[in-house]
Amino acid sequence: MGKKYEFGSNTLTYNGKTLHEIISCSEFAVAGTTVKKGQIGGFIEKESNLSQHGNCWVFRNCIVMDNAFVKDDAIVRYGSLINEHALIFGNAIISESKVSGHGKVGDHASVTNAGVWDDAEVINSASLTGEGIFHPMNRDYPEIGDTYVAGFARLCDYAQVYNGPAIYEYAILRGHAKAFGPVKIHGEALIEGGAKIFGNAEAKGHAHVSFYEDIYGNVVIE
Repeated sequence: MGKKYEFGSNTLTYNGKTLHEIISCSEFAVAGTTVKKGQIGGFIEKESNLSQHGNCWVFRNCIVMDNAFVKDDAIVRYGSLINEHALIFGNAIISESKVSGHGKVGDHASVTNAGVWDDAEVINSASLTGEGIFHPMNRDYPEIGDTYVAGFARLCDYAQVYNGPAIYEYAILRGHAKAFGPVKIHGEALIEGGAKIFGNAEAKGHAHVSFYEDIYGNVVIE
């Protein structure tokens, strides 16, 4: 089997490294979109950043660099930045976001207008969605109000996080749990089942929210 993509003539210097524009060598479908033969993609530092196998793709205006790797049928689009040791796999979709550190996004998970840092994971069918414009390439760490997962935090199963939550340290959201608004979930907090946490609520320490509990307002649980 021939190569799926090759380097074009255009290069980009970013953070002191030379990145290469990619060009598709064949036509293939991924995430409901057809990548045409000869279609220009984003910029990668080296071939080990994007697998030649599967239908994974890095779209225009995106960057994958350092030791980051995109594989399987995952896609990176809308100005996203994937760097350091990040791994994007399965059918994951990254849009207008930054994944760095040893962050992992995979399976059928999606990250939009948000950040995944450190050793955090967004997997299974979980979704992480911010609001507004995230500008992933314009800063290294989030501002107040941004949506992100960091530390050793995990989003898994069908968990949904959107519009403002900060999830970090060893926190876990799983099952059909939902978090939205400027909430903080950290420590070893566990949000699971059909639980919801929203408003200005904070879950920390060994907090455990499960079943169909709603935690909201200015409540702090631990």
